[in-house]
This record gives sequence, structure tokens and C-alpha cells, in this order.
Amino acid sequence: MRVNIFFFFLVINCFSQTIYNNQINVSYKVIPNAIEIQNIEKDLKSKSNNETNINIINQMTAAYVDVERLVKFKLLYNQNQSVFYREDLMLTDDIKGTKKIFLDNFHSYFFYVDIANEESYRVTSFRGINYLVLQNKIEWEITTEEKIINDFVCLKANGFNKIQNKNFSVWFSPQIPFNIGPDMCYDLPGLVLEYNLITYSIVCDKVEFNLTEENLKKIIKPKGEVISQENFDELIRKARNSFKN
Repeated sequence: MRVNIFFFFLVINCFSQTIYNNQINVSYKVIPNAIEIQNIEKDLKSKSNNETNINIINQMTAAYVDVERLVKFKLLYNQNQSVFYREDLMLTDDIKGTKKIFLDNFHSYFFYVDIANEESYRVTSFRGINYLVLQNKIEWEITTEEKIINDFVCLKANGFNKIQNKNFSVWFSPQIPFNIGPDMCYDLPGLVLEYNLITYSIVCDKVEFNLTEENLKKIIKPKGEVISQENFDELIRKARNSFKN
């Protein structure tokens, strides 16, 4: 029965995108994985007897409370292009030190996806140069597991990132016929509503099927030097080695 439902959604997917004006604006929030955070905290503390290091670990794990409260993401799509980015943080004066550094750097990536050409880029700067780091396509395995997110029926898919040699999972909805999602999570038959990483998940908070003029201007391929992930990693490695020497 679940398989039949899945193929039904795939069929209506072909016809329904025009209903949504081929635009989408998705807001995401962060939900920390408390169990994994506690496990990592225990492991780090077991390897350190330095009071300063333990204090830093405590501040970093405590910062996840602020992550859930403050960190939000946007996914914008129009005409076979999408961008995914973290929205600007509104930090109060009491957030400082290790906690501020942690929050400033928390999942601060900008991704641009060219659906038509099946290319995705992570945008970053290094030594004053803007780079478009080409991402490998994710290998997806779609399962028959289902759950409801924001009233949408979702299916689970397991992904494998070759470059990072990491497995992760997402939940996507064939009811929303846009094959995009957070980061490089695209090319599934439906919008990704939940993106599960080790210590946290990025989960859909709101879906709108229209874009403001301001949002439309953001959906453009950023300028920069295109480079493969492997070559960018080598660039960083050489820079670190030269710094050590």
C-alpha cells in the first residue's frame, strides 16, 4: 500500500508544479539531537582533564539551546534555481566568548543549486577569494518509511556523500513537487522537509508558494572561482601546512 501511495504522488508530481507557480519559499528551524550531543560531550570530557577545555566543551553544548532559539534557514526556488542559506543571527549582548563563536559558525553555509544542469555549489571565501565549491551528487536510497511533517506525507531517504564519506537521512514529501532541499539535498521526487545530521536536524517550519521581489533577487548564481571539493580541500591543506612551517 505504501509503495502504491508513493507512485501515486510521483504521477501527480508531473502535473502539479504549475499550481504552485513554480516558486517556493521555505523556512527551516533547528532541532538539536540531545542524546547525541550528550554522548559527544561525555566522549570529549573523557579525553580531557584540562579545566579550561572542559569549560569550553560545556559552553559549546549549552549553546545548542540558543541554536534552537536563534538559528533559522531559508530555501528559495524559482525557475530551476535554488539557494539555501542561514538567516542573519540576532545575537544579544549577553552571548559572547565561545558561545558567540559557536553560533557565528554554526551551519553558516550558502548553497546554490542549478537544477537544470544538476550542479550544486557551496559558496565560501578563502584568503580574499570567493569560491564556488562544486558538490558531488548525493546517492539516494528511498525507503517506504512514512511520517507526517506539517500535514504533509513524507517518505524517508538515506543519502551518502562520497566526498565526506558520510551517511545521513532526509524526509521528503512527494506532495510538494519541488526536487530541492537544504544544502546539497536535491534530486528527490519532492521537497525535503527534514534533514537529519548527527547532532541536529534542520526541519521545515513554513512553506509558501510565492516569492517577494527581494527574494527573487537572491536566486542567482554567485560570482566566484569554480573549484572541485577535492581541490578546495587540498588548497586548505597546503595553506595549513605552510602556516605550520
